Amino acid sequence: MTSLKDINCATNDLPLFFLHLFSTSPDAALLPLRSEAPEWRLPVLSVDILAPGSIELLNAGQHLALPDLSEIVQVVDSIHFTFRCYSETPAYAVLVAALRALQERWPQHVIIDPLVS
Repeated sequence: MTSLKDINCATNDLPLFFLHLFSTSPDAALLPLRSEAPEWRLPVLSVDILAPGSIELLNAGQHLALPDLSEIVQVVDSIHFTFRCYSETPAYAVLVAALRALQERWPQHVIIDPLVS
């Protein structure tokens, strides 16, 4: 697995996706943590955000709690977020704001597609 260059995932429920992707529980995690596989490294994790599922339940003014990427950036060089069904709804505004916050904290690791610039 050390020669793997990219993993492309798709989700319509970003909070649930993050819960599984960044889980510290070995039976729930989609990626290994540095402590579990010290030699493992993934250059690119691509995340396609599809038409919203539970995201539509968010109201304007709420925020979306996203994970601390400290452990993940030890094994993933960059995370690319792409919107496959972008809209101007309040739910998407909340989602974009949360992803922008991740990008500000980890600018070398988090990339958001140009649809939301």
